[in-house]
Amino acid sequence: MTTQTPTGSEGLVVVHQLNEPIRAELLKLMLTDAGIDCFIANGNQASFAGVDVISVELLVAPDEVERATTLIKAHETMNDM
Repeated sequence: MTTQTPTGSEGLVVVHQLNEPIRAELLKLMLTDAGIDCFIANGNQASFAGVDVISVELLVAPDEVERATTLIKAHETMNDM
């Protein structure tokens, strides 16, 4: 799993929070496949803890927030069916 945030990630925006590191990785892959650079924060800590207490955050560049949010919502809606 690639769960490190890049150095200098201050300019990135959190577009989604969840308590499942593996699901976060799947969403990251989906966004990356769509051409959106995506990073995961807190993934290592959540995996290590083994509990759903630590939020995993998906981060993208500010100019990709709207597109990333739309894709994540569409993905979440499809998986709720």
